[in-house]
Amino acid sequence: MSIKINKSWLSEQTDEVQSVIGMLLEHIKKQDERIAQLEKRNAELEKRLGITPQNSSLPPSTQHPHAKPASNKPKSKRKQGEQKGHKKHQRELVPIEQVDAIVPCIPESCRQQKCNVFEYLTDSLTKTFANQLPPSLLPGV
Repeated sequence: MSIKINKSWLSEQTDEVQSVIGMLLEHIKKQDERIAQLEKRNAELEKRLGITPQNSSLPPSTQHPHAKPASNKPKSKRKQGEQKGHKKHQRELVPIEQVDAIVPCIPESCRQQKCNVFEYLTDSLTKTFANQLPPSLLPGV
């Protein structure tokens, strides 16, 4: 973009004003050149952004084999998982009156064989449900 200044108007101005206008015009010219250079570079970079092995001569090994394409869907404001106010989907517990027996299905030891899980959980269950269950239904009694 070049700025045209009427030469007759410019000749009517003082020498100082003419020199300032000349400096400003030179500065604008340099900025226009720089803007054109940056726009060219920006176009090249944007073009390179879209390059994948499928649309270029890049080897397939430059892209992860299980890479998913970028989603155009805007990110949701909600967090993952259950949302507030959502009705839970779970099996209702049987009333205690209908329970005949409790059968613990607990491994005898943990994977590292360092502790006795059954004793720990039996003690924990006994303490937790001691007030709620009849003694005949408590494990280990």
